[in-house]
Amino acid sequence: MRSYNTGTTGWTGGGRGGFRGANPGIGARRFSVLRMANPFTVEALIGVGLGTAYMTSTRFLFNYIGVSEICFLVVIPILIGKMFWKGSSTLRILSRADIIYIVFSVWLILPIATLTSLDTPGIYPIDIIIYSGQLLFFLLLCLDTPDDAAFGRVAFFMAISFGVAILTNGISVEEEGARFFAQSSNPNQLAVYCFGVMVLAGRFLPLSLGLPVIAGAVYVGALTRSAAFVLGSLTSVVAIAWFASLHRKRGLATIALATSVVAVVGLFLLLASEDLRQKVVGIWIKSDGGEKGARFPLMINGLKAVFSSPKSIVVGNGAGAFSGISAPFEAWEAHNTVVDLATICGIFLPGVIYWNLVRYVIRLISARHYLSAGLTTGFIIMSIFHFIARHFIFWVILCLAVVDADEMKRVPVLSSRRAREG
Repeated sequence: MRSYNTGTTGWTGGGRGGFRGANPGIGARRFSVLRMANPFTVEALIGVGLGTAYMTSTRFLFNYIGVSEICFLVVIPILIGKMFWKGSSTLRILSRADIIYIVFSVWLILPIATLTSLDTPGIYPIDIIIYSGQLLFFLLLCLDTPDDAAFGRVAFFMAISFGVAILTNGISVEEEGARFFAQSSNPNQLAVYCFGVMVLAGRFLPLSLGLPVIAGAVYVGALTRSAAFVLGSLTSVVAIAWFASLHRKRGLATIALATSVVAVVGLFLLLASEDLRQKVVGIWIKSDGGEKGARFPLMINGLKAVFSSPKSIVVGNGAGAFSGISAPFEAWEAHNTVVDLATICGIFLPGVIYWNLVRYVIRLISARHYLSAGLTTGFIIMSIFHFIARHFIFWVILCLAVVDADEMKRVPVLSSRRAREG
């Protein structure tokens, strides 16, 4: 049975009463580069797969398989072997009702809903293979019950491979105002993985490594000019201040009060000034890039697709894209992970998934891991403006939410005073 280190406080929970150290959340074994006796592990392959997953323009086999996909195709059989080697003790997670429903939705309901909706515009049966493979990877990773040292290796190799890939491409844009693509076919894909590496680095890397990684990811993410990335990053900053203020009577509580005042004043100005509203809407529309300001119509029409029939509400419309610019079922994604998942598998699947993510943030706050809680909150906000469930990083962070939150639930969190004394 793994031990759990609760004697930590501070912004990250990683050092005694301060903003330093790694985050001991899943187990007492912490990640350290110097302690990696054998770095060539399955976690290294997962990290490289995640760090190169944004390189969608470099796929070379049927336009579906690239370096990242090869890594995961190698990882999955290894994880299956580890599962059988460990035996039935690893299967505890399959007794959870929420995990059972996720499996039921993707592996049973999704194929049936797809086969009964083949005449629906936007249906794309091959997506069943993609979602089934991602769910298999998610389950195997959860069953492997990685500790924080293992997740640290994933974060480390993701950061290294991501950085090397970006530097190989070169960090530059051809003209002022252009978006940075690197090797992605869409800069929003790059932005998603920038945020993913921030979440993992902030949770598991020592701050001497994690903060430079986060800073680099923020810089690259800003170059993509993704409004959702900027919104998620700003949300993270505000959330960190808010969460930290929950356990401090002074100091950071002032920051929380200041952000509240700014938010109220900003909302008042938006309501009072038509010109300001038009400028804000113009900035948001411009950030949509090739979508021509269609973000909100896509969300609305995605919701219309969800509630188009009792069947679509409960089990969805099947694998595909069912939103549209002028009406639902025009073969567009809603660019909203909650809405897109609901159009595909019904309203209960995104409810179950986001319940786990929100529960994880609450557990992180209770454990005083404010940096991790804030970054995870920003990731959740960003997912509301992009469909990111098609990316492996989404399922890795969901696995982290399931495994890490369970460990934090088993062990009570010490008060900050006892933690400082211990």
